Amino acid sequence: MEAALSRLSFVDLDARGHDNGMGLVSTFTEEECFQSTMRSMHMWATHAKFVQQEATVENPEQTVRGTKAARGGAWDVMTRFIAICERLKLPFRLEYLCDVDPKSGQMAVTFSVPTASMMPGSDFVGGQWVDMRAQRAGRAASYALRLAGLLAQAAFTTGARVTSVDVTGRLGSLSGQPVLSLGFDRSPFQMGVQPAYVSGRFDDAAQDNDPAAIVQMLQPARHALRFGADRGLMPVEPLPKALVRQHVPLWKDKRELPDDIKTLVRADYAYELDVMHDDCVVKGPEIWDIVNQNEDSPVTAMFEVESALMQIESTEKDHGDRKPLYCEHPLMRLLMVNVEGKATDRYWKLPDAVYNAHGALSRLNRELGERDKAVAQSEEMMRLAPTTARGAIELSLDYTDVGEDYAGSADALIRGLKTALMPIDVGFMYYRLGLLAVS
Repeated sequence: MEAALSRLSFVDLDARGHDNGMGLVSTFTEEECFQSTMRSMHMWATHAKFVQQEATVENPEQTVRGTKAARGGAWDVMTRFIAICERLKLPFRLEYLCDVDPKSGQMAVTFSVPTASMMPGSDFVGGQWVDMRAQRAGRAASYALRLAGLLAQAAFTTGARVTSVDVTGRLGSLSGQPVLSLGFDRSPFQMGVQPAYVSGRFDDAAQDNDPAAIVQMLQPARHALRFGADRGLMPVEPLPKALVRQHVPLWKDKRELPDDIKTLVRADYAYELDVMHDDCVVKGPEIWDIVNQNEDSPVTAMFEVESALMQIESTEKDHGDRKPLYCEHPLMRLLMVNVEGKATDRYWKLPDAVYNAHGALSRLNRELGERDKAVAQSEEMMRLAPTTARGAIELSLDYTDVGEDYAGSADALIRGLKTALMPIDVGFMYYRLGLLAVS
């Protein structure tokens, strides 16, 4: 459905071309709609020319708050690649990941490959629609291979230091099975493959159901690839990971932050920004396991949750003047500049289980009709996690579910909206405010 809607957007663009951008033409025929769809899937020369021109464009992300990344370094290369991918106008959703080792010149790209069912199932020939569902798998393979080459071009465009690119496609999404893995070297690609893209050789619709011909045009230096009887892509073992760069997990990254960044995020070292690593003796999900296992006895659940809290407190080390902080998402950690406090405040990562325990105790007390106790737990959630919306939502429910205090509930939501980040949280909180307005 999404693929069909994406292709309709190209029909809209063509319609706008008929009347100075209005898109209100009433004589757009079925054949013209089909031609718009076909053009959207055969714009490889246009894409390649766009990618080519990006080689001379300044990277707006190279400098962040006065700190400039090295030209050709990992940050510069990856943000340049992302900027290209985000601006490509494709008929299917593009999900992708990239990594680069500037020292060795190696880059790796993983992207999502459209499934056969996403491809158009019919062509408009001689004024009639013709069933082409039998060619869907082959067409999906040809599209994926063309896209793989385009992404390789984008990778090489990011800088001269990138000398080798491995592109791996996964079916449907980044978590799907790998179905193609192609390796390209810079000189052969730029001398042979890139000119073929720019000249329009990859735009030929006659190759839509001939993925093997696309492979011949791509001339990969190495590959893991096989086709089924329907010419569709089959699962493969990706090329061996070529990157040698050793990634340091954020929670182990001891690099000192620039002074301006320190003030912005209220942290001195990179590892202080981690909100995901959790080595607590009690894991976050275990708290909800306790609640679920004792759903018929809220009092027992509360006792066990409080016992878990005591266990955690007995093993927690001394953090000095640092304040506890929980963030549900990494981006929420970057919002601390908007939270009441001092620029010199520093934090330690609160275990997930502690935050979940206060959330569980709020719900359990609410279930028992103990509003004041529930409110106290929700307020503690907001204190420990000022940029996470869940505490404000729980507090809002405390006021409505026990005592029907709609004004208190609305105030809690308004407090939460000041720092709410995730669209699903913001939407839910406005939904709740809407309900309160009519109550």
